[in-house]
Formats: sequence, structure tokens, C-alpha cells
Amino acid sequence: MTPRDQRFDKAYFDDSIDWKSTNAIPRYIALTKTPPGDVYDDAQLIFVIFIQHYELLFQRYSRGDDLNDLKAFLPEVVRVWEWAYAEEVKVFSAEDMISRGGFDQNRDIYIVSLWLISFALCLDVDDELFSRMVAVADHGGYNPGKDLLFERLVASRIQGRKAASALLYPKPYEKLYYSIDGGERRMIWINEFIQSWYPALKKAYWHERHTRPDAGYFGYWCFEAAAVAKLFNYAPGAYSESEYYPKDLAQYRLKVPF
Repeated sequence: MTPRDQRFDKAYFDDSIDWKSTNAIPRYIALTKTPPGDVYDDAQLIFVIFIQHYELLFQRYSRGDDLNDLKAFLPEVVRVWEWAYAEEVKVFSAEDMISRGGFDQNRDIYIVSLWLISFALCLDVDDELFSRMVAVADHGGYNPGKDLLFERLVASRIQGRKAASALLYPKPYEKLYYSIDGGERRMIWINEFIQSWYPALKKAYWHERHTRPDAGYFGYWCFEAAAVAKLFNYAPGAYSESEYYPKDLAQYRLKVPF
């Protein structure tokens, strides 16, 4: 197994993945089964379990795990995502829930939701799982229609949703969105997007995590670009050779891989 991400070797990913799988996640889950403590702390703990799960998915991708194995793990990530939301909504106020999961209030949640939806689209997950993912990302009906890019991706599988009229985060996503209907400028837009993607997200919680290996680096992957390229039949270009572009994910089950 050869790592897709070259910033760290396989041993690094093995150690981090093993720690999450055999230590952190089981320990946190066990804590949820102890006598109830503070309900807010419990809900936050379950949200941390969700974070551990999606970061584990991305770490396994970075390590070089087979895409079919990652596809098989994705339903578990979704199950924990649903669990986290179900516990949050029991204890947090409507205002707090918006700040925690509203796409226009929490950019990190927007990015993670976009990544997971993109990952699912690239792996051709079944309709039932995809619908569950969109339902939990919708955050109780708050997020539908909030963002043009998210809705454009979801519309590839689910029609009739509330229409969006703007991009929540034009920097950096407008270039990716414009590329979809960009005609002759399509390749220019997506190439410029992939070049600007990582620098533009310097306020994301995972940015520069490779400088803090103990923080659990999981890779810098622009899954949303792969989903756009696969769904809208992009030709290969400079973007597809970027260190941030998950090329094999975009190629999954394509009849003519590029």
C-alpha cells in the first residue's frame, strides 16, 4: 500500500489510524454509555466521535486504502453523523443549532459536508445512503438553498430542492462553480481554482495541520473538485495533476479513465 499523500509515510498514517480505531473512538463511545452527565457535554462528545470518523475516512484515503474499502466504511461515518445531529438537536437551542451546523454560520461544517457529499458522489453510493447524507447535512431544513455549489452537486442525484441564488463562500469556490458552465473557459476556471484552494482556506481548522503531526493530519484533498470533474465530464488538465486533487477518486468506475 503506497500513500496517496506524500507528506507523511505509511507508518505515520498506520499509527494515527490505529490510534483512532482502537483507542480514541472506542473510548469515546464507551463514555457515552456511562451514567448520564451533562447533556451538553454528552452531545459534544458524540460530535467529536463524528469528527474522528470522517477524519479516519480521509486518513485512510491518504494512506492509500482501496476505494471499495472506503466505500464500505462510509455508511458508518454517516450513521455517526446522524447520531451526532440527533443528540445535538435534543439539547441545543434553535439559535445554537444554526451556529453549530448552518452553512452560512459555520464554514468548517460547510466544507466537511461538501467533502462528504463529494466523496459519496465519486464513489457512486446508492440512493438511500446519499439521501441520508443530504438529509443530515440539511440540518433540520436550515441549509437547503443556501449555497449554489452544494445544491448543484446534490441536484445530480436529487431534484426538486429549494433553489440557491448565491455562493456562500466565493473565495475560493466561485471559480469551481463557474467552471461547470464555463464553456471554453472551463479548464481555466478549474485550474485557477485548484491553485487557490488551499491558500484560500487558511482559516479552516485543519489548515497547516501537517506542521503539527500529533494533531492527526488527514491530508489536503479537494474532494469537491473531483466530484465536479466526474459529474460534468471534465477533460484532464493541470488541475488533475495537483497535489490536492484526488485523481483516482474522480476516476472511480469511469468508462474512460483519465
